[in-house]
Amino acid sequence: MAKRNADETFKIVLELQEQGLSRHDIKDRLGYKRLDSVTRIMTERGYTIDKSLDKYIINKDDKGMTGVTNNYKGIELLDDKGMTISIQQDLKNNIINLANDYDKIQEVLKWFENKANDKGMTGVIEVINEGIKINLPEAETIRTTIRINESTWNRFKKFAEEHKEFNQQDLMAQALEEYMNKYN
Repeated sequence: MAKRNADETFKIVLELQEQGLSRHDIKDRLGYKRLDSVTRIMTERGYTIDKSLDKYIINKDDKGMTGVTNNYKGIELLDDKGMTISIQQDLKNNIINLANDYDKIQEVLKWFENKANDKGMTGVIEVINEGIKINLPEAETIRTTIRINESTWNRFKKFAEEHKEFNQQDLMAQALEEYMNKYN
């Protein structure tokens, strides 16, 4: 038997279903050992299993709408002038996902339009970090030796490990600065 690509298999499965064959009979007729191989091909193209009918059916959203017209060649949409536009099968899932997230996309667009109309909006996006801020004066770094409580040092090493975006000397210097500012 000649090798088929997934799109050819998809078309054949739909044709055999129309002839009344069950999913298992279709799997056997196509020469597959496992039913999940056929099921994967169908789910990638927007189909799901209706176990009561033992058939693959188009996956519908909670409103019963598919949002696209399905045919064996892919999907077809009408443009503004009523012309049919054929879209490759691999874009089908992207279009369905966009349709499913339509409300979220509209909210983001409205938010952005409101911000764009805001006179105070600039081209800079400010990242607000509520966590650690290193604000040290410009100065040369020196090497020194200190004695410190072992338990405190172990806790500091663990803290520094959890905040690898900062080096230990900056964390220690910032802690000293904040302590001196607080009690000075």
